[in-house]
Amino acid sequence: MGDRKEPIELPPAPVRHALAVAARAAGVDPEQVTLLGYEAVTWPDAALGAPEPGRLYAQVLTPGYRVHLRVDGRAMTYHTDQGQRVVPAR
Repeated sequence: MGDRKEPIELPPAPVRHALAVAARAAGVDPEQVTLLGYEAVTWPDAALGAPEPGRLYAQVLTPGYRVHLRVDGRAMTYHTDQGQRVVPAR
């Protein structure tokens, strides 16, 4: 009875996907990526707060996450939607 452990709550799937994308981009194992924090956001358009010059984006409110990570000793931020789209913050 005294050995009960609290269940570990996994971050949402888009946040976990951002960790995998960051690891792949850095060429490291996902275990080497540290999740520093994340917050739910509503992006003002489909650019997820990180528009690429010259691209057009749907002008729709897009729910997602701002994900703060540490990769190879560097702090990084990625933006996601609620699915599989992940982009580095600009």
